Amino acid sequence: MLAAVAAVLASLQGKQSLGAYFLCGYALAMLLNVAVPLVLATLVTRHYAPGTATAVLINLPVTAMLLRTALAESYIDSSTFAWAGPLVAITIVALVPVLFRVGRAANGSQ
Repeated sequence: MLAAVAAVLASLQGKQSLGAYFLCGYALAMLLNVAVPLVLATLVTRHYAPGTATAVLINLPVTAMLLRTALAESYIDSSTFAWAGPLVAITIVALVPVLFRVGRAANGSQ
């Protein structure tokens, strides 16, 4: 859902907008998620971590291409993205426990 909101905002707001940085920060978070924990878990445990193939074959190239294109076509500025991208990624990670609580509450369990 966050990805859809980010994409709509970026599309509506255009280049160098809050939406563009939100979308690219989201893409950065997904790109980093390929390495940690998926690929790292597979290497450390020497067993396939579920989702690793999808992450490497789909998430890695798509998010890398999105970020490269956004920078090349000036949708985002590299100096602003240097702090905004990690900020969005950290915020997404921080939201994970909140989203789990919301999910449990929606299902009526604790």
